[in-house]
Amino acid sequence: MKRILAAALSLALLVSLAACGGKDRFDAGKVEEGVCYQLTGIAPDAVAMRVDGIDVPMDMYFYNLCYAASYMESYMNMYGMDLDWSMELQEGETVLDVTKDSILENTKSFAVIEKLAQENNVIAQRAGDRTRGDCREPRRRGELPRRARQAGSE
Repeated sequence: MKRILAAALSLALLVSLAACGGKDRFDAGKVEEGVCYQLTGIAPDAVAMRVDGIDVPMDMYFYNLCYAASYMESYMNMYGMDLDWSMELQEGETVLDVTKDSILENTKSFAVIEKLAQENNVIAQRAGDRTRGDCREPRRRGELPRRARQAGSE
Protein backbone atom coordinates (compact mmCIF):
# COMPACT_ATOMS: atom_id res chain seq x y z
CA MET A 1 0.00 0.00 0.00
CA LYS A 2 2.83 2.39 0.88
CA ARG A 3 4.51 1.82 -2.47
CA ILE A 4 1.25 2.54 -4.29
CA LEU A 5 0.86 5.75 -2.29
CA ALA A 6 4.47 6.74 -3.05
CA ALA A 7 3.95 6.03 -6.76
CA ALA A 8 0.72 8.04 -6.78
CA LEU A 9 2.47 10.96 -5.09
CA SER A 10 5.33 10.75 -7.56
CA LEU A 11 2.89 10.84 -10.44
CA ALA A 12 1.04 13.79 -8.90
CA LEU A 13 4.28 15.76 -8.49
CA LEU A 14 5.31 14.96 -12.04
CA VAL A 15 1.99 15.98 -13.55
CA SER A 16 1.85 19.17 -11.48
CA LEU A 17 5.31 20.19 -12.69
CA ALA A 18 4.31 19.55 -16.28
CA ALA A 19 1.06 21.47 -15.84
CA CYS A 20 2.84 24.49 -14.35
CA GLY A 21 5.19 24.81 -17.30
CA GLY A 22 2.47 25.56 -19.83
CA LYS A 23 2.33 24.11 -23.32
CA ASP A 24 3.94 27.08 -25.08
CA ARG A 25 6.82 27.48 -22.68
CA PHE A 26 8.89 24.35 -23.40
CA ASP A 27 9.19 21.65 -26.05
CA ALA A 28 6.52 18.96 -25.54
CA GLY A 29 8.78 16.20 -26.84
CA LYS A 30 8.26 13.64 -29.55
CA VAL A 31 9.04 10.25 -27.97
CA GLU A 32 5.90 8.27 -27.25
CA GLU A 33 7.32 5.21 -25.54
CA GLY A 34 8.95 4.19 -22.28
CA VAL A 35 7.84 4.05 -18.66
CA CYS A 36 7.53 7.84 -18.26
CA TYR A 37 5.20 8.05 -21.25
CA GLN A 38 3.19 4.96 -20.30
CA LEU A 39 2.55 6.22 -16.75
CA THR A 40 1.93 9.88 -17.48
CA GLY A 41 1.32 10.41 -21.17
CA ILE A 42 4.19 12.92 -21.05
CA ALA A 43 6.99 12.40 -23.57
CA PRO A 44 10.29 11.54 -21.82
CA ASP A 45 12.14 14.00 -24.07
CA ALA A 46 9.75 16.85 -23.18
CA VAL A 47 11.50 19.71 -21.40
CA ALA A 48 10.62 19.74 -17.70
CA MET A 49 12.66 22.82 -16.81
CA ARG A 50 15.58 24.87 -17.98
CA VAL A 51 18.61 25.27 -15.69
CA ASP A 52 21.51 27.53 -16.61
CA GLY A 53 20.64 27.21 -20.30
CA ILE A 54 20.35 23.40 -20.22
CA ASP A 55 16.99 21.82 -21.05
CA VAL A 56 16.17 19.13 -18.49
CA PRO A 57 14.08 16.33 -20.04
CA MET A 58 11.11 14.85 -18.21
CA ASP A 59 12.76 11.45 -17.92
CA MET A 60 15.61 12.99 -15.87
CA TYR A 61 13.13 14.85 -13.68
CA PHE A 62 11.00 11.71 -13.34
CA TYR A 63 14.06 9.67 -12.35
CA ASN A 64 14.94 12.18 -9.62
CA LEU A 65 11.32 12.26 -8.46
CA CYS A 66 11.10 8.47 -8.14
CA TYR A 67 14.51 8.26 -6.49
CA ALA A 68 13.64 10.94 -3.89
CA ALA A 69 10.27 9.35 -3.08
CA SER A 70 11.85 5.89 -2.74
CA TYR A 71 14.70 7.26 -0.62
CA MET A 72 12.28 9.03 1.72
CA GLU A 73 10.22 5.87 2.11
CA SER A 74 13.36 3.83 2.91
CA TYR A 75 14.58 6.49 5.33
CA MET A 76 11.30 6.56 7.23
CA ASN A 77 11.11 2.75 7.31
CA MET A 78 14.69 2.54 8.63
CA TYR A 79 13.51 4.43 11.72
CA GLY A 80 10.39 2.29 12.05
CA MET A 81 8.02 4.99 10.83
CA ASP A 82 5.37 4.83 8.16
CA LEU A 83 5.71 7.22 5.26
CA ASP A 84 3.50 10.21 6.01
CA TRP A 85 4.00 13.00 3.50
CA SER A 86 2.31 15.54 5.78
CA MET A 87 4.53 14.79 8.80
CA GLU A 88 6.55 17.82 9.90
CA LEU A 89 10.31 17.16 9.77
CA GLN A 90 11.65 20.61 10.46
CA GLU A 91 9.98 23.77 11.60
CA GLY A 92 7.28 24.40 9.01
CA GLU A 93 8.59 21.79 6.52
CA THR A 94 6.80 18.53 5.85
CA VAL A 95 8.22 15.33 4.37
CA LEU A 96 6.63 16.38 1.07
CA ASP A 97 8.29 19.83 1.17
CA VAL A 98 11.73 18.34 1.85
CA THR A 99 11.26 15.73 -0.89
CA LYS A 100 10.19 18.33 -3.48
CA ASP A 101 13.20 20.50 -2.61
CA SER A 102 15.47 17.47 -2.95
CA ILE A 103 14.04 16.64 -6.38
CA LEU A 104 14.63 20.15 -7.68
CA GLU A 105 18.14 20.45 -6.21
CA ASN A 106 19.22 17.06 -7.60
CA THR A 107 17.81 17.92 -11.01
CA LYS A 108 19.60 21.30 -11.00
CA SER A 109 22.86 19.61 -9.98
CA PHE A 110 22.68 17.15 -12.88
CA ALA A 111 22.03 20.02 -15.30
CA VAL A 112 24.97 22.04 -13.93
CA ILE A 113 27.25 18.99 -14.25
CA GLU A 114 26.12 18.55 -17.85
CA LYS A 115 26.77 22.23 -18.60
CA LEU A 116 30.27 22.10 -17.04
CA ALA A 117 31.04 18.96 -19.03
CA GLN A 118 30.03 20.71 -22.25
CA GLU A 119 32.04 23.84 -21.40
CA ASN A 120 35.13 21.75 -20.66
CA ASN A 121 34.73 19.46 -23.66
CA VAL A 122 34.23 16.35 -21.53
CA ILE A 123 32.54 13.61 -23.50
CA ALA A 124 30.80 10.67 -21.84
CA GLN A 125 32.20 7.36 -22.98
CA ARG A 126 30.78 3.86 -22.84
CA ALA A 127 31.22 2.08 -19.50
CA GLY A 128 33.94 -0.24 -20.83
CA ASP A 129 35.96 2.55 -22.46
CA ARG A 130 38.53 3.97 -20.05
CA THR A 131 39.49 6.98 -22.12
CA ARG A 132 38.63 10.43 -20.88
CA GLY A 133 37.29 13.45 -22.64
CA ASP A 134 39.63 16.20 -23.72
CA CYS A 135 39.75 18.52 -20.71
CA ARG A 136 41.57 21.62 -21.85
CA GLU A 137 41.38 23.46 -18.55
CA PRO A 138 42.36 22.17 -15.12
CA ARG A 139 39.47 21.58 -12.75
CA ARG A 140 38.56 24.62 -10.72
CA ARG A 141 38.04 23.72 -7.08
CA GLY A 142 34.59 24.70 -5.87
CA GLU A 143 33.22 25.36 -9.37
CA LEU A 144 30.35 22.85 -9.18
CA PRO A 145 28.96 24.00 -5.80
CA ARG A 146 29.22 27.65 -6.87
CA ARG A 147 27.46 27.00 -10.20
CA ALA A 148 24.79 24.87 -8.50
CA ARG A 149 23.99 27.72 -6.12
CA GLN A 150 23.90 30.25 -8.95
CA ALA A 151 21.78 28.13 -11.28
CA GLY A 152 18.22 29.27 -11.49
CA SER A 153 15.50 27.22 -13.04
CA GLU A 154 12.83 28.70 -15.28
